[in-house]
Amino acid sequence: MRNTLRKILTTTLIIVVAVGAAIGGWMLYRNFISKAAVEKSATLSIKPASGTYEPNDTITANVRLDTGNAEIATVGAEIGYDKDVLKLTNLITKDSELKMWMPTPDPEEMQNGKITFLGSTNTMSGRRSFSDNDGQIIGMEFKVKAGTSGTTKLEFNKDNSGVWLAEPIESIVYNVLGKVENAQYTIGEGGGEVPLAPTGLKATSNWYSVTLEWNKSAGATGYKVYYGTESGKYGDPVDVGSKLKTVLDEEYLVYGTKYYFVVTAYNNAGESKYSNEVTGKPHIPGDLDYDKDVDDYDPAPGRMGDYHVWITYLVDYTERGVVDDLNRDGDLSGAEKEGQAPKPDGKINLDDFQTWVGYWIDWTQGRNKIQL
Repeated sequence: MRNTLRKILTTTLIIVVAVGAAIGGWMLYRNFISKAAVEKSATLSIKPASGTYEPNDTITANVRLDTGNAEIATVGAEIGYDKDVLKLTNLITKDSELKMWMPTPDPEEMQNGKITFLGSTNTMSGRRSFSDNDGQIIGMEFKVKAGTSGTTKLEFNKDNSGVWLAEPIESIVYNVLGKVENAQYTIGEGGGEVPLAPTGLKATSNWYSVTLEWNKSAGATGYKVYYGTESGKYGDPVDVGSKLKTVLDEEYLVYGTKYYFVVTAYNNAGESKYSNEVTGKPHIPGDLDYDKDVDDYDPAPGRMGDYHVWITYLVDYTERGVVDDLNRDGDLSGAEKEGQAPKPDGKINLDDFQTWVGYWIDWTQGRNKIQL
């Protein structure tokens, strides 16, 4: 009897272990192996992927989905475009295989060079698979801006895009997006040429900033400003887009430091050579010791105050005729009209002192809006 009971228990245990292993294997398959089977199988693409267009033409591009036989519930994507070349005019969802949008895409809210959308099938149980032929997701209409040329791209941000396979029973969601296929269009004649360097660059030193302006370069879609504290030696550029004027403040420049600036033009074909080089210094008119104040005396150790600095400039000029980069800020010669920028005349004399006194009075009375 005891042996029979042992056999029954042993058999039962074997069955339990086998069933447990089968269930565990099934769960392993469901959670790992089956996931691996569908992982990275879906493709998002933009059609047409290429084409040639002229300024003022309309480009109609469609986002298509191929799920690779996986049944999906939700699709989301971020698409970038060059807002200096293309203007987004319409987003079309009425022909989409997705029926629920969160929120409804609005082209008026997506004019910053980025399109984002998130859509799904009606319910989790209503998920389905798509092929590239029937997987219409969203339509996009762009107007090609006048005066543009070269090539322009529509590109998915892979980090912010996904195709999700939902398992309603276990509430497990898999991102099965495997790859994206971007689009590139030619604007004008054969991709264009690298633009010429901008001309007429000029710099105006302001309170705490420097304003730069230049002439437009034909065929350019944007401009970059390079700057440094030595002539011909520049650091990383500031991309200002299609603007022909920009203000660099203390986010980029150190107060009281002289900088050398150049500008380049670029388009999809490449970047131009440097423009002419100009100089500028962010500081307050009359603040000759660069302490962000206009004063006649500074009792702090090691500081002279603006009046004493100006006196050293006057002595240097009268004794040695020096008007160099070290004391040029002392050449303040009065402006032609009140509020205008002073025009240095290459001399350090009492006229400059009278101008400095005017700055000092303005500063002490809070009238500190004079522009250099």
